[in-house]
Amino acid sequence: MNKKVLRWATVACFLCVSAAAKTDDFANVRPLFFPVSWPKWEGISITPLLRWVDTDTDGYPDKVKMAFNVWSAGTNAGTAHGFGDQTTKRTATTPVLPCTNPTWFDHDYKVAYLSGSVSVYMLLSLKGTCGEIGGETKVAHKTVLYDGYFGSSGSNFIRTWNGWEVIGARQHAGPPYCSTDCEFQLILRKNNASGDGSKMRVLFIQHSHNGVSGPVKADNTYDMEYFN
Repeated sequence: MNKKVLRWATVACFLCVSAAAKTDDFANVRPLFFPVSWPKWEGISITPLLRWVDTDTDGYPDKVKMAFNVWSAGTNAGTAHGFGDQTTKRTATTPVLPCTNPTWFDHDYKVAYLSGSVSVYMLLSLKGTCGEIGGETKVAHKTVLYDGYFGSSGSNFIRTWNGWEVIGARQHAGPPYCSTDCEFQLILRKNNASGDGSKMRVLFIQHSHNGVSGPVKADNTYDMEYFN
């Protein structure tokens, strides 16, 4: 393998995990590629894993389980760097359908990846849509952030923001250039309770370190639009 190029990473077919779930755009997989100048992760490939769970068998998944699989680059075998073959699975609930008597429902999601100091993050934007009797369509959102730390099992964590839709993310730095105090930024959106406007929420979150969740350094909400 040419050591002058970035180590490649294959991406699992997350389009196939559910017939009802889909992504609208290609995800940026750059955080799944690691340069050879970072010996700790040299020669590994990372693939995301999502599993939808419908516990009450009503056709709408009420949970999603997430993890990363870790491989020796160019193979489908386990890694040679002491990492487990899979990070610890974490589970998040999907948005509760907002309809009282739904005549139909659907779910959708988008996925993105962010580089951390010693982790790769999976960022999910979950969406539940339903039709109320009378024809009204209602939508519910949830944002989920999963920390893919490969150093030891059990260290991975998730954060969730119920009712908020992620509309943007920015990583300030990634491996091998970022120290443990680097941050990334999330931008979330939510309709006002009155339904006649929306708000934007901007969060600065410190990168996790060795699987320990980094603190939220700033969390502020701003009006985006309103018509009163």
